[in-house]
Amino acid sequence: MNVTKSNLYNSISKEHNLSLGDLFLFENVAVFQVHEGKHVDIDSLQDCLKILYDFYELRKKPFSLISNRINKYSIEVLDYPKYTSLFDNICMYGIIGYSSFSEMNISIEKRFSKMKTLRFNSLNEAFTYSNTVAENKVSIN
Repeated sequence: MNVTKSNLYNSISKEHNLSLGDLFLFENVAVFQVHEGKHVDIDSLQDCLKILYDFYELRKKPFSLISNRINKYSIEVLDYPKYTSLFDNICMYGIIGYSSFSEMNISIEKRFSKMKTLRFNSLNEAFTYSNTVAENKVSIN
């Protein structure tokens, strides 16, 4: 489900519509939705990473990051360690997959991520769990 069509939309602190995708910042959770057909790598993520850093890291605010996979796109998995190591305050990374193809990709991505990566079946499930983890400042690494 797209964040804009969910019951979470009214709780957004900030929304950023970037060329790579849409980034929704909540108090304790960031949700990123990459646009159809894009390629995610360390270079294409620069705007997103800066926004996350400014909103959470500079405030020393624990947060969880969710990738809401409503579109199909490619990811440079070898870049995972580069951008996951930028955030000291990240508590967890969650991925919402909506297809069997997503399931296969998620299992591959988990192998390259330095942090614990959890798979969820719905936006509400991912948000509720991720928010609780960040509120309690718990790292699940």
